[in-house]
Amino acid sequence: MHSLRQIFGVTMVSLGSLYSRIKMSLIIVVGLASVGGVLSLGLSIFEGVERAVLGMGDPDRAIVLSTGSQAHPNSSIPRAWINIVSDSPGIRKDTDGSPMVDAEVFSNIYLPKKSNKKDGLTALRGISPKGFSVSSEIRLISGRMLRPGQRELMVGVTAQEKFSGLELGDMVPGPGGLWPIVGTFATGNLADGDLLADSETLISALRRTAYNSIVVKLDSPDSFDVFKSALTKNPALSVTVERQTDYWKRIFEIIPNRAVYMIYTLSLFIAAGALAGTVQTMHSAVDSRTVEIAILRAIGFDGFSVAASVVLEAMILASVGTIIGTAIVWLLFDGYAYNAGAVGVFRLAITPHLVIVGITWALVIAFIGALSPSIRAAQLPVATALQVR
Repeated sequence: MHSLRQIFGVTMVSLGSLYSRIKMSLIIVVGLASVGGVLSLGLSIFEGVERAVLGMGDPDRAIVLSTGSQAHPNSSIPRAWINIVSDSPGIRKDTDGSPMVDAEVFSNIYLPKKSNKKDGLTALRGISPKGFSVSSEIRLISGRMLRPGQRELMVGVTAQEKFSGLELGDMVPGPGGLWPIVGTFATGNLADGDLLADSETLISALRRTAYNSIVVKLDSPDSFDVFKSALTKNPALSVTVERQTDYWKRIFEIIPNRAVYMIYTLSLFIAAGALAGTVQTMHSAVDSRTVEIAILRAIGFDGFSVAASVVLEAMILASVGTIIGTAIVWLLFDGYAYNAGAVGVFRLAITPHLVIVGITWALVIAFIGALSPSIRAAQLPVATALQVR
């Protein structure tokens, strides 16, 4: 307890003299602000993908794919299988008594970005009229819903923010010609970066004969096993069945992590520079506090308390810098619509988790950087330090 009081007292004295060393202190603050900012911005992409992709799942829904396919874009569901699936047990009935089954078609579409007019890739997804009941999170924001059999599109709010030419009434070049935008929608997940079309119209325009997947609304989460068993034991079908939450979790896990490794590598290079700056700054701080440290030692403060105060000062400055850097990135980029190629369009997310990661990095860098200066401060001879210079 006595040691803690000493450490607290010396640290308060040290922080009290910080104003006279403000320029040196800013080296640590700015350096760690750069580390925190770069790390937060890079990892916000991964956080955004995770939030958007995992938000697609619902334990009350199941997805049916053809056997051997890893994801819905490379799955092939013949039209004849739809009725068989619809007659299976475990599917919830809509208000009109019909099964809540949505046969979907998936395609890609290139659209010009608002920022640089270069083409970006996102999903063009065909859903059936039942799709709006099955995926009840689809909320109409403006305009109207799709009409069956009509060549028209609804656009997600994130796609509309990212790409040009997606306002109500705009004509979008699509399969077989121009498709008018008749409505905008929001879901709060990855689908906000998609364009929606009527599945029958889209499959005809793409000149395909098979759908990509079937999404069904279950009676309850407990109905999944009954539904899956009925389909996988049916010799007329060759399908795999997954709970939708499990499916999207699996899709997220196979997204390449190369970008994350690159972000950490870049942050390490910046951190190395910040570490060098921290070492130099704290050595200079010890030099400027020589008399102050000697007086503290002379009146009874031990070397460990002095060393701890040097480390704590560096950690406090580093944490402040990281918080500033992360805050700047949060103000500028949180919620920014980002286009990641085949993943589609999603929003960057600066989460509390990223702040914790940034501060952890800052504390480690500050501790390592202040270690040598703190040992030097603890071993400073009192008599030598008090000599008039």
